[in-house]
Amino acid sequence: MIGIAHEVGRTQIAAGSLHHTLVLESSVRWRAEVRELDGDPLVLMWATPADGSGPEAVEDVLRAETADGGITRLRWYYFCPDVLAEVGGRLGVPVRTHGHVV
Repeated sequence: MIGIAHEVGRTQIAAGSLHHTLVLESSVRWRAEVRELDGDPLVLMWATPADGSGPEAVEDVLRAETADGGITRLRWYYFCPDVLAEVGGRLGVPVRTHGHVV
């Protein structure tokens, strides 16, 4: 995650950010969607509170770099409210910035 974590390799990433977000965070149901912005693919991470207390919204944006058919780098923008707001505004989707001020 930009400015928060640096994970290298499949094992470290699977046990780190991905595990925390998709396995340990049981208060949220996640859905991923690939969208294009300025010719670049982005992964929008849609979240819905598991208790039904709020609507679905984009809570994270990922950019992936690839080479030789594999992912070489993931950039997570969960803690970047300005990026979330910009992407959400340009794509016309709702976002949640986790209390961070834009």
